[in-house]
Amino acid sequence: MVDGSIGRLDGLLLCAGLLVYLLYSYRHAGTEPAELDLELELPTPTINASRNPNATLLNTAFVAIGLVLLVAGSHLFVENAISLARLLGVSEAVVGLTLVAIGTSIPELATSVVAAVRRQPDIAVGNVIGSNLFNIFAILGVTNLISVISADDIDVVDLAVMSLFACVLLPLSWSKLTLSRLEGLFLLACYASYMAYVVIRH
Repeated sequence: MVDGSIGRLDGLLLCAGLLVYLLYSYRHAGTEPAELDLELELPTPTINASRNPNATLLNTAFVAIGLVLLVAGSHLFVENAISLARLLGVSEAVVGLTLVAIGTSIPELATSVVAAVRRQPDIAVGNVIGSNLFNIFAILGVTNLISVISADDIDVVDLAVMSLFACVLLPLSWSKLTLSRLEGLFLLACYASYMAYVVIRH
C-alpha cells in the first residue's frame, strides 16, 4: 500500500501467502500430540437417508439460497454504505473503517464470545487471527486479481495502527498465553481512540 494501490502482482503475492500459511497450518496440525486428537474425537453423525431421500437436494437448495442472499446482502450493504458516506459528507474510507468494518466483524465477535463462554479459548483467539489472515491474504488477494484497488484515503497511519496492534497481541499473550480483562479493556480503549481519530481526521 506504500504506492497507494494494490496491483495484480500484489494480489498474486497475497494469494501465495495464504497458500503457504495453509500448507504450514496443515503440516503443523499433523504434529499435534496423539492425546489431543483422542480428546477432540467426536462421534461421526450418521444420516439415515431412507427417512428423507430428498435431504441432499434440500440442503443443496438451502446452500444455494444462502449464497444468493449473501451476495445480494453484500451488494446492498456496500451500496448503502457508500450512500451513507455521501449523505454524511465523509469519505468512503471512513465508512469502510468504521461501519462496514464493524458490521462485517460481528460474526467473528459472536463466535469468539460464545467460544470464550464455553471455555474454548483456542477457538476464540484462533477465530480472530484466522479471520484477519484470511481477510488480508484471500480477500485482498482475490479482489486485486479481479480489479486493481486504489485506496487514496487509507493512509500510512491506518496501516501503522493495524500492524502495530497485530504485533501488540503477541506480548500481551506472553503471560501464559492468556489475555486478561484489563488487557481486553486496553485493546477496547485503543480501538475507541483510533475510531475517534478516524472521525476527526475526516
